[in-house]
Amino acid sequence: MTKKLPIVVSLVLLCCTAVFFVWYEIFVPREKDSTTEIIFRIVKGEGGKEIANNLKEQGLIRSAVLFRAYTVTQGMSQKLQAGAYRLSPSMAVPEIADKFASGDIIKDQI
Repeated sequence: MTKKLPIVVSLVLLCCTAVFFVWYEIFVPREKDSTTEIIFRIVKGEGGKEIANNLKEQGLIRSAVLFRAYTVTQGMSQKLQAGAYRLSPSMAVPEIADKFASGDIIKDQI
């Protein structure tokens, strides 16, 4: 048992680190104090993968893969709606995904 203890401790630490990393990437905004607003458009027919990649390209999220994983695990992947959205790097993944799923588009035309 004592020979296995370092391996078990290492595995537990590795798992804790992985969980923290995923939590951080999803729930901590990319730029917490940013006042920048970006108009982000979802084109009709775009899927979750394209949306996630575009969010990453525009600097709104850290990880396209984890955005996609979040929307899939939360049952939102089929609810992401086309339109123009006002977003900020100060928003976390759940806030962005909620906007897309609820269709909280910009009402005044730009």
